[in-house]
Amino acid sequence: MTLAAQKEIFENWLSNHKGLLFKVVRAYAFNADDQDDLFQDICIQVWASVPNFKKQSAVSTWLYRIALNTTFKWIRKEKKFNKQKDQEHPGHILHDAMTESDDRLDWLYNEIKKLDEVDRSITPFDAGWIQLQRNVRNARNYNKQHRRENKQDQKTFDHSIRTI
Repeated sequence: MTLAAQKEIFENWLSNHKGLLFKVVRAYAFNADDQDDLFQDICIQVWASVPNFKKQSAVSTWLYRIALNTTFKWIRKEKKFNKQKDQEHPGHILHDAMTESDDRLDWLYNEIKKLDEVDRSITPFDAGWIQLQRNVRNARNYNKQHRRENKQDQKTFDHSIRTI
């Protein structure tokens, strides 16, 4: 694989699946510096994995496993060195890419913090699933409303034709 092809795939994956990676990061890293460090470690592993992807699973599944494995390695490393990070720096990659704060989402991630590692590994997909369900429900409601309006328009049209 050429470097250009690897770069294109990597950028595409990050663009299309950054939300999944952010969910994993937020589920395991609880301050801005740790989140940035973990996100960077995950990106490095994703970059290294691009040539090894055999298309035997969905890209999202592949990236999720990379993110989880990298996260668990990062946790072991953090526990081993017991680092306390106090330094602040501007331009956090993770926070620049996230949307404005949502109290419900903050509450959700605080609750996720209370879970053990195995349960936390399941949660990001569940949170994504919840959002997907909302989107599908909204689309269905829109379609129902649209169909009702079309039926009403058709009735009005039919009535107009009959009166002519």
